[in-house]
Amino acid sequence: MRNITLRVDYIHAERLSEAKPEHVDVQVQLSIPSREPKWEARSVEIPYTATVNTSPPIFSITVKGRALIEGPEEEIAKLREEFSRKKVAMGIVQAVTSFVLFEVALLARELGFPPTIPSISLPKRERPPPGMAPV
Repeated sequence: MRNITLRVDYIHAERLSEAKPEHVDVQVQLSIPSREPKWEARSVEIPYTATVNTSPPIFSITVKGRALIEGPEEEIAKLREEFSRKKVAMGIVQAVTSFVLFEVALLARELGFPPTIPSISLPKRERPPPGMAPV
């Protein structure tokens, strides 16, 4: 069983414009690993970098950190083998992505850009034919 601990080492959040256009495209780039991982017998430290930019340029956010994975020697050896083939375990990617997106949402909110929540459209209720009433 692996234990994943996520850590933030660097945060940069910058508001680039006071304008609030109706439509903003957000680009998220996540690099895992962003540098060479540090391997030990029962653990590995994997650096990551997340960069969020907008179009038009409204804000920019960068988060850098490390994911520390601890586990039995066999699992760490398996991770090392996967890394040598340029593969990152999906569980690690999902953990880092969830963590980073939460941090980015908080930073964007502090810059005055609350996260967008997709509108929920409820299905329209059809009216029953005349003379028929719902039970």
